[in-house]
Amino acid sequence: MMETVDSKKQKLSLQEVMTRAVYEQKDQFTVPVEQALLMLVGELQMENAEAIQFGNTVFITHYSPESPTCFMYALNVDTAKNYIANGEMYVRHLMKKGIKSFMTSFTTESFGIPFKQIEKNKLGTVSSWKQGKRFMTAVQFAESPRKQQNV
Repeated sequence: MMETVDSKKQKLSLQEVMTRAVYEQKDQFTVPVEQALLMLVGELQMENAEAIQFGNTVFITHYSPESPTCFMYALNVDTAKNYIANGEMYVRHLMKKGIKSFMTSFTTESFGIPFKQIEKNKLGTVSSWKQGKRFMTAVQFAESPRKQQNV
């Protein structure tokens, strides 16, 4: 079971969130944890890659240089309630950047819960499906993010 750290009580550094999240998911790697951490650091050095933290969740984003779309995934050690709120803040961050759609993939179905808020809050449409052992989600924002008012 994952050890969570409530960001309302203790905000961890970006590095601490990434390290804890990688150690929590170590059984999913085919390489040693130390190598996975080095690969993550290398990934963040890539052009058009970004790591941004909301609460005790770090969102890793790869932006497309040709279109307003991206691929993302989250490294989370926050509580479930905070994870949902962090996900909503992240979505608003993408909209402010002019992103119109994104895609993500995860191994635990519950990691997709924050994306259900997108439809609930009428920010866009969400399509989810299972592909092998992974859960896939694609999000299309409802209107041009530049037209969003309270973002």
